[in-house]
Amino acid sequence: MELVLIRIHLQVFPCKNLNQKIAESFTRPVNYQDKPQVKLLKLYEKKASMAICDKMGLKGYQLNLQTQWRRAQALFYYKQQKKATVALQYLCRARVARKELKKLRMAARETEALKETKDKLEKRVELTWRLRYYEGRES
Repeated sequence: MELVLIRIHLQVFPCKNLNQKIAESFTRPVNYQDKPQVKLLKLYEKKASMAICDKMGLKGYQLNLQTQWRRAQALFYYKQQKKATVALQYLCRARVARKELKKLRMAARETEALKETKDKLEKRVELTWRLRYYEGRES
Protein backbone atom coordinates (compact mmCIF):
# COMPACT_ATOMS: atom_id res chain seq x y z
CA MET A 1 0.00 0.00 0.00
CA GLU A 2 1.24 3.40 -0.94
CA LEU A 3 0.66 6.22 1.50
CA VAL A 4 0.04 9.66 0.10
CA LEU A 5 0.41 12.88 2.04
CA ILE A 6 -2.21 15.47 1.11
CA ARG A 7 -1.61 19.06 2.09
CA ILE A 8 -4.05 21.92 1.89
CA HIS A 9 -2.85 25.50 1.69
CA LEU A 10 -5.04 27.54 4.00
CA GLN A 11 -5.51 31.26 4.11
CA VAL A 12 -3.63 32.80 7.02
CA PHE A 13 -5.86 34.08 9.81
CA PRO A 14 -4.87 36.21 12.78
CA CYS A 15 -5.13 33.24 15.15
CA LYS A 16 -1.87 31.25 14.81
CA ASN A 17 -3.05 28.33 16.95
CA LEU A 18 -6.09 27.82 14.71
CA ASN A 19 -3.99 27.66 11.54
CA GLN A 20 -1.55 25.27 13.16
CA LYS A 21 -4.26 22.94 14.47
CA ILE A 22 -6.08 22.89 11.14
CA ALA A 23 -2.88 22.26 9.22
CA GLU A 24 -1.93 19.40 11.56
CA SER A 25 -5.35 17.77 11.43
CA PHE A 26 -5.58 17.89 7.64
CA THR A 27 -2.07 16.87 6.64
CA ARG A 28 -2.00 13.28 7.81
CA PRO A 29 -1.12 10.23 5.71
CA VAL A 30 -3.95 8.76 3.68
CA ASN A 31 -4.30 5.37 2.06
CA TYR A 32 -4.60 6.39 -1.59
CA GLN A 33 -5.84 3.00 -2.84
CA ASP A 34 -8.86 2.87 -0.55
CA LYS A 35 -10.34 6.28 -1.37
CA PRO A 36 -10.10 8.50 -4.45
CA GLN A 37 -7.90 11.54 -4.03
CA VAL A 38 -10.51 13.99 -5.31
CA LYS A 39 -13.04 12.95 -2.68
CA LEU A 40 -10.39 13.24 0.01
CA LEU A 41 -9.48 16.75 -1.07
CA LYS A 42 -13.13 17.78 -1.03
CA LEU A 43 -13.60 16.18 2.37
CA TYR A 44 -10.54 17.94 3.78
CA GLU A 45 -11.60 21.27 2.29
CA LYS A 46 -15.07 20.89 3.76
CA LYS A 47 -13.69 19.97 7.19
CA ALA A 48 -11.23 22.85 7.04
CA SER A 49 -13.87 25.39 6.07
CA MET A 50 -16.25 24.10 8.76
CA ALA A 51 -13.52 24.28 11.39
CA ILE A 52 -12.62 27.81 10.39
CA CYS A 53 -16.26 28.90 10.40
CA ASP A 54 -16.84 27.29 13.81
CA LYS A 55 -13.79 28.93 15.34
CA MET A 56 -14.57 32.33 13.88
CA GLY A 57 -18.25 32.21 14.79
CA LEU A 58 -19.55 32.08 11.22
CA LYS A 59 -21.87 29.10 11.62
CA GLY A 60 -25.01 31.25 11.48
CA TYR A 61 -23.73 33.02 8.36
CA GLN A 62 -22.87 29.66 6.82
CA LEU A 63 -26.36 28.32 7.51
CA ASN A 64 -27.89 31.48 6.06
CA LEU A 65 -25.83 31.07 2.89
CA GLN A 66 -26.84 27.42 2.59
CA THR A 67 -30.51 28.34 3.08
CA GLN A 68 -30.32 31.04 0.42
CA TRP A 69 -28.52 28.71 -1.98
CA ARG A 70 -31.11 25.95 -1.54
CA ARG A 71 -33.91 28.49 -2.00
CA ALA A 72 -32.29 29.81 -5.19
CA GLN A 73 -31.90 26.27 -6.54
CA ALA A 74 -35.53 25.41 -5.75
CA LEU A 75 -36.74 28.65 -7.37
CA PHE A 76 -34.66 28.00 -10.48
CA TYR A 77 -36.01 24.45 -10.75
CA TYR A 78 -39.58 25.71 -10.27
CA LYS A 79 -39.20 28.35 -12.99
CA GLN A 80 -37.66 25.80 -15.33
CA GLN A 81 -40.56 23.39 -14.74
CA LYS A 82 -43.09 26.21 -15.21
CA LYS A 83 -41.55 27.19 -18.56
CA ALA A 84 -41.58 23.57 -19.70
CA THR A 85 -45.23 23.19 -18.65
CA VAL A 86 -46.28 26.35 -20.48
CA ALA A 87 -44.43 25.24 -23.61
CA LEU A 88 -46.10 21.82 -23.46
CA GLN A 89 -49.54 23.40 -23.03
CA TYR A 90 -48.83 25.72 -25.96
CA LEU A 91 -47.91 22.80 -28.20
CA CYS A 92 -50.97 20.77 -27.19
CA ARG A 93 -53.33 23.71 -27.73
CA ALA A 94 -51.75 24.48 -31.11
CA ARG A 95 -52.23 20.87 -32.20
CA VAL A 96 -55.91 20.87 -31.17
CA ALA A 97 -56.42 24.23 -32.90
CA ARG A 98 -54.89 22.92 -36.14
CA LYS A 99 -57.24 19.92 -36.11
CA GLU A 100 -60.22 22.21 -35.51
CA LEU A 101 -59.14 24.53 -38.33
CA LYS A 102 -58.81 21.55 -40.67
CA LYS A 103 -62.37 20.46 -39.81
CA LEU A 104 -63.71 23.98 -40.35
CA ARG A 105 -61.99 24.25 -43.73
CA MET A 106 -63.43 20.91 -44.82
CA ALA A 107 -66.89 21.99 -43.70
CA ALA A 108 -66.50 25.26 -45.60
CA ARG A 109 -65.49 23.38 -48.74
CA GLU A 110 -68.47 21.06 -48.39
CA THR A 111 -70.91 23.96 -47.96
CA GLU A 112 -69.32 25.74 -50.91
CA ALA A 113 -69.68 22.61 -53.04
CA LEU A 114 -73.31 22.24 -51.91
CA LYS A 115 -73.97 25.87 -52.75
CA GLU A 116 -72.48 25.45 -56.23
CA THR A 117 -74.57 22.31 -56.82
CA LYS A 118 -77.70 24.12 -55.63
CA ASP A 119 -77.01 27.06 -57.95
CA LYS A 120 -76.54 24.70 -60.90
CA LEU A 121 -79.80 22.89 -60.13
CA GLU A 122 -81.70 26.18 -59.76
CA LYS A 123 -80.34 27.38 -63.08
CA ARG A 124 -81.32 24.10 -64.74
CA VAL A 125 -84.84 24.23 -63.24
CA GLU A 126 -85.22 27.83 -64.38
CA LEU A 127 -84.06 26.98 -67.89
CA THR A 128 -86.43 24.02 -68.15
CA TRP A 129 -89.29 26.19 -66.84
CA ARG A 130 -88.54 28.86 -69.43
CA LEU A 131 -88.30 26.26 -72.17
CA ARG A 132 -91.69 24.81 -71.26
CA TYR A 133 -93.18 28.28 -71.00
CA TYR A 134 -91.98 29.25 -74.46
CA GLU A 135 -93.01 25.88 -75.94
CA GLY A 136 -96.47 26.29 -74.48
CA ARG A 137 -96.78 29.82 -75.87
CA GLU A 138 -95.86 28.87 -79.38
CA SER A 139 -98.36 26.08 -79.67
